[in-house]
Amino acid sequence: MKDANLQLASVVTDIYGVSARAMLAVILAGQRDVEPLADLARGRLRAKHDQLKEALAGRETAHHSFWLTKHLSAWEYLDEARSPQWRN
Repeated sequence: MKDANLQLASVVTDIYGVSARAMLAVILAGQRDVEPLADLARGRLRAKHDQLKEALAGRETAHHSFWLTKHLSAWEYLDEARSPQWRN
């Protein structure tokens, strides 16, 4: 989502990990303030708080939200469809 200036993947190793998914879900819910978004980081990602704030400072439009919702829904579907031995 470079045209939205949302650069989360440049800071987060696993864009579909717990922290990143939480941040993306909150963005879709309408949160645009980067401080509470960066506060959702867990584990080692907490050490990148300032980088996260920069990466999350975007200008998402309804178009971006639509596609982000589609991507997250597809990922959740695939995650649920995986056999249990492959789940984290």
